[in-house]
Amino acid sequence: MINVTTTNNVKKSEELMFRTKILNLDLMKKAGVACSNSFKFFGKVAILSGTGNNAGDGFVLAYELYKKNIDVTIILLKEKFSENGKHYFDICKENNIKILKYDFDMDLSKYNILVDSILGIGIKKNLDYIYINAIKNINETKNKNKDIIVLSIDINSGLNSDTGIGDVVVKSDMTLSIGVFKLGHFLNMAKDYIKNKINLDIGIELIDESYKVAEFEDIIKMFDKRKNFSHKGSFGKVCLFGGSLEYSGAIQLSNMALSSLKSGAGISAIAVPRFLADIVIKNILESTLFLIDSNDDEIIFNRENIDVLIDNYDVITFGMGVGRSIGAEEILYYLLENYSKKLVIDADGLFILSQNINLLKKSKAKIVLTPHLKEFERLYNSYRKSIGDFKEYTVLDILNNQIEFVLDFCKYYDVVLLLKGATSLIVENEQITLVDRGTNGMATAGSGDVLSGIVTGLLGYFHNVYNAVVASTFINGMAGEFASSEMSNFSQIASDTVKFIPKVFKKIEDVLNDETN
Repeated sequence: MINVTTTNNVKKSEELMFRTKILNLDLMKKAGVACSNSFKFFGKVAILSGTGNNAGDGFVLAYELYKKNIDVTIILLKEKFSENGKHYFDICKENNIKILKYDFDMDLSKYNILVDSILGIGIKKNLDYIYINAIKNINETKNKNKDIIVLSIDINSGLNSDTGIGDVVVKSDMTLSIGVFKLGHFLNMAKDYIKNKINLDIGIELIDESYKVAEFEDIIKMFDKRKNFSHKGSFGKVCLFGGSLEYSGAIQLSNMALSSLKSGAGISAIAVPRFLADIVIKNILESTLFLIDSNDDEIIFNRENIDVLIDNYDVITFGMGVGRSIGAEEILYYLLENYSKKLVIDADGLFILSQNINLLKKSKAKIVLTPHLKEFERLYNSYRKSIGDFKEYTVLDILNNQIEFVLDFCKYYDVVLLLKGATSLIVENEQITLVDRGTNGMATAGSGDVLSGIVTGLLGYFHNVYNAVVASTFINGMAGEFASSEMSNFSQIASDTVKFIPKVFKKIEDVLNDETN
């Protein structure tokens, strides 16, 4: 797992180190030296510097490159320095390193490498115009000449190091994180501005707990090699419950069932209203079809009907296209009150749940919720109203402090939360894992349904529910990446991801076989 933390934790940890272990001046030097050793610099290098400690890291880098006979120029946006930054700036000046003052019409195209040492983690909401101009100049210069390399020190200027959001942001080829990755390296817009990133360990010891970003090696450890002495019941009986007249979703439901089976479940059933039977049956081969009582156009709650599911399936995933009818509501509430195994709630199920969210407190099931941001906004507001807080929280509120919101929710409700996004968060109690796999080609109808299918499949045979959700999210993203590599992101559809699930499992199985041979 990759460690990732908040800006506040980094600042507190550094302050403690300055009081007990190391001078601020020396830590700045370690950062700049690490930057100089982390990349093969060549040609003409321009280091664009702001006024804070991030600029100081850039001054150390300039001096180190000068010692290596690299043609380096410092470009100052403002002649204002932090105390420690001034120390290293003076060293550069004493050694006659070229120093220029930035102006709005400055031509950056003559440099081979542009180093962004402007803002770092000290970003404020409203940037001075000179910073905006310099950031745009870097990006425009890169757009005109793709051979120019853009490096950002610590984090891309303009990108919030906690939220991964910014209005005007440097787009880097490589970002050199200092000490430990920050949340902003992964969340929200980060993938749009950070092409590659590495972390440079300079010995910062964190005071508070860090969060984790899952890697392929971590996912492999969650799996056991399958025994030959087994049968389909050994790997779980799972049920995908959804569909309505308005959202028949036959293909989506079939994809979900297929993704459950391709993810290792032994038996996958599709439960749909009876009026959808003729539509759905044409699209399934390997799955079992379970028909739920309905009238001509609406699902009906029948206790005996639902008890069969409760008695026969290890996992029930409810909500995909099920609609928001009274019958669907009664079925979900009955499952919450009577099912005691693994219950995944998605899509329309999340809307229904938000109307009576404190049923989560009464449920005996191990519950997984899989909202995207808008669905989570609704769930969160329902939760807060249930405890007397009637403020309306928005998606923007959540984006600006995702960690606080998801922890608040999961400390109150004993659930595993999968908050879907460009980087997804998997949360249980105070445990958070980030999964940053996937591509923008997956931002298409049905992708969430495929993910729910994979989650359902793994839950069929994983004992650890949290690990199952982390692994499923990673596998879904990796399969989507394989699909994108075979086609255009513009034309990728959800079923393409399903096709590549076996390729991901083959990679996992190959490693497991190597380790046991």
